[in-house]
Amino acid sequence: MANAQSGAGRKRRHHFLPVFQLKYFSDPSQGGVWTHDRLGRITPNPKCLPATEIGAQTELYTITKESGERSDLYETWLADKIDGPASKVFPKLLAGTRLSRQEQSDISAYVMSRDLRTPKARELAIAVENAAARAAWSVLKSDIPATRLSILKSSGLDFSEQELAEFFADFEPEAGNASFTDFISRHINDGAARLYRTTWFLLDALVGEEFITTDHGVLKFRGGFDNPVPHSLAWVGQADHWIFPLTPNTALVMEPNGQPGRGVARPEFLSTINHNLAKQADEFVFARKPMPWIIREWSRRDS
Repeated sequence: MANAQSGAGRKRRHHFLPVFQLKYFSDPSQGGVWTHDRLGRITPNPKCLPATEIGAQTELYTITKESGERSDLYETWLADKIDGPASKVFPKLLAGTRLSRQEQSDISAYVMSRDLRTPKARELAIAVENAAARAAWSVLKSDIPATRLSILKSSGLDFSEQELAEFFADFEPEAGNASFTDFISRHINDGAARLYRTTWFLLDALVGEEFITTDHGVLKFRGGFDNPVPHSLAWVGQADHWIFPLTPNTALVMEPNGQPGRGVARPEFLSTINHNLAKQADEFVFARKPMPWIIREWSRRDS
């Protein structure tokens, strides 16, 4: 990761949906991607925006070093090790060419990363870490004599009970981005390995029909493709069937015991996919053409 930087030269915009995939959703007549904002922060909504300006959040993966400097190390790692390899395999996957094991592994890691790296996932990872840290902190704080002995035995450091009491009075644990990036790193390899073992099927849209994509870009089902479930991270809720739109024209279907191949999505099934993706989007839907029905549906659901 030779391009990772700290200080003034570092990247501040960090991508949860990489530019290379967003470009597949670009409207060639407008030179951008139709961005639908659930929170209504753009005008008009939807609005066609350059792929380089969307799918990202400021400081999403920023890590603070011991020196106090902020670093774009994790954004660079994702770009180099996850997004870069996947971008090279996408054309081959879309063409239906047989992938090598490494190429299939690269796509598996990319799909898994998309599920784990969103701003909403960050909120969840940090909230869980904070809850765990504060529960442990409360235990230590509740029995200072026992905590003092534990520190002495494990480290040889002997603090007085008064010193420890003052410390606990002045400080509370607070998780930060390191908890989020650790969360991604802990789960991406195991998750990618599980996706690698599924059966893959390419699902094409009919002429005139198109897939959309979202912040996380994955629609999940339990037990079969007639049972879509609300989006949760990884396989929570036994969501073992995944559909991941690659482009407006093609989606990758991943299921435990299916038949590999390629087929065409019936219009009613593609509509089900898109409506559920829009319903489950955290903040954004991205598409090659404007879809006002998404804004209307959000207004109805969120009002």
